[in-house]
Amino acid sequence: MEWLGRHGSALQTLFSGSMVVIWIAYLQVFLRNLQRQRRADILINMGAGVDLKARCFISNLSLEPMDG
Repeated sequence: MEWLGRHGSALQTLFSGSMVVIWIAYLQVFLRNLQRQRRADILINMGAGVDLKARCFISNLSLEPMDG
């Protein structure tokens, strides 16, 4: 208990710094996930036919609507 009393402030600083690092890592994961969800993901498939008269099906697979 005596050792804890002498080194309490250093331990508090160490634990606070560790907590900051953990929160920064959590924020990084959250922001990357948000960025990946907002990225456009468009699927283009060719329908019946193989020439220039064939139909193309365009599908938006992202969460956000397409601009343009």
